[in-house]
Amino acid sequence: MLTAAQRDQIDRAAEQLAQDLGLDGYVPGYPTWGLVAGHLLDIEIAETLTCLKCGHYGLGHVGFVAADGSHSWRGFAICPECGTNEEF
Repeated sequence: MLTAAQRDQIDRAAEQLAQDLGLDGYVPGYPTWGLVAGHLLDIEIAETLTCLKCGHYGLGHVGFVAADGSHSWRGFAICPECGTNEEF
């Protein structure tokens, strides 16, 4: 379970990701199509990952969906300690 400070770190990293030009055309959120609650699998997997930068075990997850309504989305594991993110 994440502490409030860790959740804040994930939120800050997600805000930085949202400003990334590589995510142009995507907005924060999870898909509402396809496998019902499929993104929950990614969230569960992120909780079992270790940060490659600082070694923290148990990462958070944020998603971005295409703003144009196309069925495209991207998910990122984010370290709650150092804010490092990795798309998966």
